[in-house]
Amino acid sequence: SSTAAGFYIVRFPPGATSAAHEHIGYEEFIVLDGSLTDCDGTTYFTNDCVSLPPGSTHASHSESGCVTAAMNNGPFRVLVDEM
Repeated sequence: SSTAAGFYIVRFPPGATSAAHEHIGYEEFIVLDGSLTDCDGTTYFTNDCVSLPPGSTHASHSESGCVTAAMNNGPFRVLVDEM
């Protein structure tokens, strides 16, 4: 499925995982509180700013919980049975 571009506050409760997805446009986010680990093992911490290019695919997990502010500059597609 496809989801519209926009600006979002995303809250990950402890142990939460996002669905695997592909970005059609850039995704840019800042971690406002806590830490977030991507499927490649990269962990982002409070105040880290991240820019993911169009075509990137990932899923994220937060062991302790986190809050991010994210801007999707295009839709993203949820990947079913991938990653």
